[in-house]
Amino acid sequence: MTRTVNLFDPAVVTVTRVDAGTATNIIPATAEIHGTFRTLTPATRQAVRDGITNDPASPPPGPVPDCHSNRVVQSRRLRRERPGRGQRPARGCRPCGQCWSDSVPDTGGSVIHVSETFVLHSVEEFLTDEEISQLNKIVENDAVRPPGETGSRYEHAPDAAEAMLQQAFVRALPSLRDVMPNVAGTGRWAYAEVAEGDCIPVHVDGIPDPSARPRRIGRIGIVVRAAQAGGEFYVATTSSPALWSGAELGEADGFEPGTRQTRSMPHELSPSPAVHAAPNWAQDMPQTRWTTDAPAGTAVAYGAQLLHGVAPVTRGVVRKFVTDLLDTDTSLS
Repeated sequence: MTRTVNLFDPAVVTVTRVDAGTATNIIPATAEIHGTFRTLTPATRQAVRDGITNDPASPPPGPVPDCHSNRVVQSRRLRRERPGRGQRPARGCRPCGQCWSDSVPDTGGSVIHVSETFVLHSVEEFLTDEEISQLNKIVENDAVRPPGETGSRYEHAPDAAEAMLQQAFVRALPSLRDVMPNVAGTGRWAYAEVAEGDCIPVHVDGIPDPSARPRRIGRIGIVVRAAQAGGEFYVATTSSPALWSGAELGEADGFEPGTRQTRSMPHELSPSPAVHAAPNWAQDMPQTRWTTDAPAGTAVAYGAQLLHGVAPVTRGVVRKFVTDLLDTDTSLS
């Protein structure tokens, strides 16, 4: 400040708060810096204000109350709004309590960081005990098998289950955004039932068309009935180059420049996902598997580029619901 204002007409800029993410291992997509500046004359006040806002990438500030004649409070916003999050609420002026608005319209969203597509996260109590019970009843009543059909199945979730799961997703969205900041909605929910003797082979859903919205960031699965033995969900990590497609994504695709893209090998809806064997490249490459013991009702969210599967069920059956985590709120379309 001493190099930009007159020594005998001083100004003070104080940064009092910085808000930037909640996780220690993820670079936040947005940040907010809050503070005050104080001056003695209107000319210096305007000069300081111009210096703070002289950044073409930064949204213009809202109106500022001229508090106590010779001091002004100013907040500069450095964040870009994500899709579907709308206007920001008005904030208060600390010195006098007078409110002013620095609302910023939706700017089209932040780019997706590669870490979002490889993250692993859990949301405990994603479903209540009552919701777990109701979902099992819905499956038993609505997902009626044709006569003589047995074994595993993978199909669209019944409408009543879809509505209940979407409500649970909305409740869990703040937690999901801690690790996947660009998640805004889901795809259609699917119901998976893995029968005794079956499994879901290791596979990777991938990013099918990165330039087209909605973009798949990850997946989320919730068990509503666990098997008596086996049937655990797992993710797998590997250093093998066989995982990668060779493509790199950039801002034109909605991703951080240089984001590497894995191969894509999702399971489609079919009577039995377990009969689809993994291709040789997925079976043969060295990998380390990390098995979860998430109980019924706990959601496991994982990045779209993370290898995963379900271990063989040795006794009983696994019932679960799964869907895509997307960068667009499809419920508004």
